[in-house]
Amino acid sequence: MRWFCLALVMIFIAGCATMPRQQTDTASDIKIEAWEIKGRLAARIDQDGGSVSFIWERQRDRHSIELYGPLGSGRILLEQARGKASLADSSSKFYGENLEDVLFQRIGWLIPFDKMQRWIVGQPEYDTISDLQYQDNRLIKFTQAGWRISYDKFEEFSGIFVPAKITLTASNGYLDELSDQAGRRIENARVKIVIKAFTLG
Repeated sequence: MRWFCLALVMIFIAGCATMPRQQTDTASDIKIEAWEIKGRLAARIDQDGGSVSFIWERQRDRHSIELYGPLGSGRILLEQARGKASLADSSSKFYGENLEDVLFQRIGWLIPFDKMQRWIVGQPEYDTISDLQYQDNRLIKFTQAGWRISYDKFEEFSGIFVPAKITLTASNGYLDELSDQAGRRIENARVKIVIKAFTLG
């Protein structure tokens, strides 16, 4: 009987030793519709561009994005809700259909904030996607909606892994469309994002 009990104890200890550790979730595995993200981004079209700090607050379909320091203006506030977007600086306010258009028309920066609502947390849009690349079972590169998205680094924030460094590169086809809208030839456009803080709402 004593040997039988000892065997049970050894089996229990071995089972505990091989129990897998609880892993941190990745953002691509869960639905995220509310957050506060702080970081830096740099935008460039051909030889023009610059870098800013940003705070992006989201509550479902409502977005508030503060940009600090673009083009010497000090602060720009972008807001979107119910299909309407606005841009406000120190002297005036402008309106448009989406954040990308109103930002491009006002200061000439191409930042696809509307599409980034999912990209920034490591999730593709519900649209055609191609050229997928994985590393350690994690999506690190893909092409969608005229952009090539590259997740250069992941970090843990608020108990989940999210992209900490992201590079967005506009495709040639999208640049052709943009050139027609702008009335001038645009050869390249790129956005680099560094996430410094991510808090679930």
